[in-house]
Amino acid sequence: MKLGFQLIQDDTVDSCVADWLSFSGGWDWSRLKQVLPIGVLHRIAAIPPPNASFGTDLPCWRWEHKQLFTTRSGYASLGNSSCHSSKVWKLIWTLSVPQRIRTFVWLAVHGKLLTNQERMRPHLSTTASCSLCNNASEDVLHVLRDCVRARTIWFQVIHRRKLADFNSLPLHEWFTCALSKSDDYFKDVDDKAAKFAIICWILWNRRNKCLFDVDYKGSEPILVECSRMLAIL
Repeated sequence: MKLGFQLIQDDTVDSCVADWLSFSGGWDWSRLKQVLPIGVLHRIAAIPPPNASFGTDLPCWRWEHKQLFTTRSGYASLGNSSCHSSKVWKLIWTLSVPQRIRTFVWLAVHGKLLTNQERMRPHLSTTASCSLCNNASEDVLHVLRDCVRARTIWFQVIHRRKLADFNSLPLHEWFTCALSKSDDYFKDVDDKAAKFAIICWILWNRRNKCLFDVDYKGSEPILVECSRMLAIL
């Protein structure tokens, strides 16, 4: 998505980009949703609207002092080589799920999902609160576990004797334990680690549709969708 980038580099597109801004200077979602699919709208939501006060928009690599990409810094950005990181890496990339879900889980483990808490940093949101329950600052754990909508789902699939432990772990440990000890946590199901990953993925996608798709009116129950996906893996 290069709308903001083109605005700074080429004055000839100023009017074109301005056509997609609202009167207040934000993205005009009512117009954008008429011509773009929901996936592209999600990407646009992560980009601040063009604003001359931001200065020139240039590509850079945040993990190098000179802001230029190197292979060494690329590997370093993925995390250190400790046994802890290595363990969760293997757990994720050996999951029997589509590649897009493995990638999603990897981002979630490292807190890289664009929750409202994260969107506050680049001023993409005016509040860090959960837009679904309005009860807490929305971080990754809140979306995938602590929001009342998520807790309702986990209550149905996690053994009651394990719920207290399941609901108390910090982010990295939560994913590691749920993926490596899924037999201990989950009730009867064939591929429990895959079910955990798929439920997380569906929760995140439902959250995004509720927030960014004005035409979204709900769909099949989350556990029904999960079972359907597991059946075709």
